[in-house]
Order: sequence, then structure tokens, then C-alpha cells
Amino acid sequence: LNMDAMKALNRDLADAEKASNLAISAKDQTSQRYKNFQKNMAFGRVLGQADPLRVVSEALTGRVAGEFNPEKSFKAVIRTVNRVKDPDTLQASRDGLRNNVLDWAFQEALKSDGTLDLRKFNDALFKPVTQGQSSPMQMLIEGKIVTPEFNQKLRANLANVQKLQDA
Repeated sequence: LNMDAMKALNRDLADAEKASNLAISAKDQTSQRYKNFQKNMAFGRVLGQADPLRVVSEALTGRVAGEFNPEKSFKAVIRTVNRVKDPDTLQASRDGLRNNVLDWAFQEALKSDGTLDLRKFNDALFKPVTQGQSSPMQMLIEGKIVTPEFNQKLRANLANVQKLQDA
């Protein structure tokens, strides 16, 4: 038995395993991006819009048809999604709406230097859109776009990230 050859074979096998794991990870990330793209496309088709993020942004900032009522506008978007009859398209559209709301909150919280202000992100999601109205997250829960459990997990994760940012 040649020990040097065995060591070299061991290194080669370890490198091959690392390469395989890296390829699997890249494939999984690409697959997830593709799934999110598909969900966004489903949401856009339901809305009849090529830019669903713009629709979400306009609804949540109240800039719809000259009327300033963000809650009414956003709930109309939710109702449009929930009218979908096909269960697969309904779920994809709901996920697309959820993802676009998170993207909107991210854009609202982006600082000029490109960093994220987590407090603004939290405010965008969890504070009322205007005085006396619901928060985007509350409307998503009421509209069955997300579950209360999703809300709790998101809040917990954001609180943990905020602790790290504040440290």
C-alpha cells in the first residue's frame, strides 16, 4: 500500500466532494431564483402588468388614480390575487405578491450609501400605511397572502438581525 497515493486520493476525493457540494448549492440557488421569477411572473399576469413591483409601490404609497387611500388600493390588489381559481396559480400569485411587498419594503429602507436601514424596513412592513389604517403585513395576513406564522418568523429574524446591527 502506497501511503502517499492514498493521501493524494483522499485529497482528490475531498476536493471532488467540495466541488459537488458547490455545484449542488449553485443549482439550488438558481432553482430558487427561477421559482421566485415564476411567482413574480404569475403575479404580474394576474394583475395584467409587466411591473408588479410598481403596482405594489403605487398601492402602498397611495398613488393610485389620484386617490390617496393606500389601504383601499392595496386591498384591491389582494382581492385581485385571491380571485384566481387555479390553486397553483393562486399560490404562485400570492407568493409573488408577498415577494414584491418585501422588495418594496427593502427599497423603502435602502439608504443612499446602499445599506439597509432595518428600522425603516420594519416600519414599511409593520406600521400602518397611514394613520388609522392597517400595516402592509396585517393586510397580507387578513388577505391570506401570508400566515401569522410567517409574520412571527419574519419579525423574529428581523429582531435578531437588528441586534447584530446594533452591536
